[in-house]
Amino acid sequence: METNGNSVILYLIVGVVAAIVLGVIVYFIARAMKGSIEIALKQKNVSSGDMAEGQLTLKAKKAIDVDRMFIALIGEREIRKRSSSGNGNSTSWDEFYRDEHDVLMSEHLRAGFTQKYDFALQAPTKQDTQNLLDNPVGALTDKIDNALVKGIANQVGKIALQSSGLHHSRKRWKVVARLETKGVDLTDSKKIHISL
Repeated sequence: METNGNSVILYLIVGVVAAIVLGVIVYFIARAMKGSIEIALKQKNVSSGDMAEGQLTLKAKKAIDVDRMFIALIGEREIRKRSSSGNGNSTSWDEFYRDEHDVLMSEHLRAGFTQKYDFALQAPTKQDTQNLLDNPVGALTDKIDNALVKGIANQVGKIALQSSGLHHSRKRWKVVARLETKGVDLTDSKKIHISL
């Protein structure tokens, strides 16, 4: 009797795994049938304040109604958290910088459409990045008119940052392109190094 129970559990596990694998395969097939978007960077190393330049190539294999297509320079910092149970640390990445520009808005692309788009995204300066990292609530406090409240909010943000240990965390940069549409979006991402 117990063997039949184990067999049922095994069949359920195999069925769930097969469904997940099939779902992933269907997703990639649907994306490949729709078309592709590809980023080509002119340089993989950029100095602070300089332009990260490149070209975005869009190919539509079938007709696509584009809601929006954008290109973005994104900075992320590593966040290490200690487990409250003492069973090790976990690491995640938190976005702290984004410079995003629209390329297309509400367009209909015919089947076989191919187009190249040049782009230039300005890398932040060392000072810009330091301000973002030193003041995680800066974007919110910029909208506060009361100087006293703004000053308190800035100090709270700085104290929270110092206590979290994020100030000297590792950083990584990438250029991301996304074409948003009904169904499966088209995306591409390339790593870039920014010398600050």
